[in-house]
Amino acid sequence: MKSAIATKPLTIKPEFPSERKSLVIQKKQASLISKIVSVAKKVSMPLTGKKMEFNIEKVKWSWAAKVQSKDVYRDDEFVITNTKEEALQAIDFLLTKPKGLTYSITVFRDDKYYTYYRHSMPCLGGLVKYRDSHGEKHFMNPYFPRDIRVAFPEGEIIFIGCCRASTRSIFDFPIYEFMFSDESPWVSCFGSKETIIFKDTYFILTNMNTDPTVFYSLMRLGGFSNHGYSGYGVLSKKFNPKAEILATKTTLADPRRLAGQKPLRISGGTWAEGFGYTRPYNESIFKTSLPHKLKEFGKLAGYPQAAYTNTYFVSEMKKVFGMDVTKGMKLEDKGIETTLVQAWDHFRIEAEALSEVA
Repeated sequence: MKSAIATKPLTIKPEFPSERKSLVIQKKQASLISKIVSVAKKVSMPLTGKKMEFNIEKVKWSWAAKVQSKDVYRDDEFVITNTKEEALQAIDFLLTKPKGLTYSITVFRDDKYYTYYRHSMPCLGGLVKYRDSHGEKHFMNPYFPRDIRVAFPEGEIIFIGCCRASTRSIFDFPIYEFMFSDESPWVSCFGSKETIIFKDTYFILTNMNTDPTVFYSLMRLGGFSNHGYSGYGVLSKKFNPKAEILATKTTLADPRRLAGQKPLRISGGTWAEGFGYTRPYNESIFKTSLPHKLKEFGKLAGYPQAAYTNTYFVSEMKKVFGMDVTKGMKLEDKGIETTLVQAWDHFRIEAEALSEVA
């Protein structure tokens, strides 16, 4: 099933089977998200017209008892605010001061908003809740890392912010307009483009009724973390995004899952339900299948990925469209581009045979 909360009630997509909400509730959520995004357009200025002053609090804390490598640690850093609007300003304050890989997590607890400053991170693994640190609910992450020195904070998850250079200019490229459209393979990690706040050097996810592991895939397979979408560079402005995805991503992903918006669901739930992304098989959710069921993830060691070959894509393109993709798919050839766009619709229909259940 597709997963999203849209800002336009008439285009609402279903969420995870366990969390389907009524239309009335979804309308309320959509209205709230719209208000948040509207306020965020003025994120650096509070209602008083003066820029707020923030202090980064630095506090000591302790790992959960089951965490063995307790020496892998650093003091926590965060900003406390009273409202969501102030929290958005706190994100702006923090993410305009990046140190290495930098992101933020805003949670609500004890009637306050805590925005955690995750700077100098080795990877996005700070957006994961591990079994040792957060309990059996997060059995799908049994292997505790040796380089994540801070835990995912407790509380209701409100915003996820990530630094990324030249973020606001991405829509000069058709591929990014498509990537954040309702046809996107990754739509279940944001719901609609309007729920994401795009600033010059960072972006903020505001819709937490979305899939954290699909967000990770957007950053990695989608290449959004480093402008690494494809090898076409500036030429990408000329090509149809559907053709570009099939030409560049099908060595790593089943075209049916891409066109049909059917990633395998391995997060356990949404950000709003208290989950982060899942590390085992996190780069395999658009592959045809996984060698383990989700319920078996608790027995895994490390962060395995599924093997994959693009045999299906190669054979289907030859059988249905008469194209030998092993000879290359140069989109400069308009005939190839047109055929790949037609193939996208074919694979979208064929995706009905696949399940999202891992």
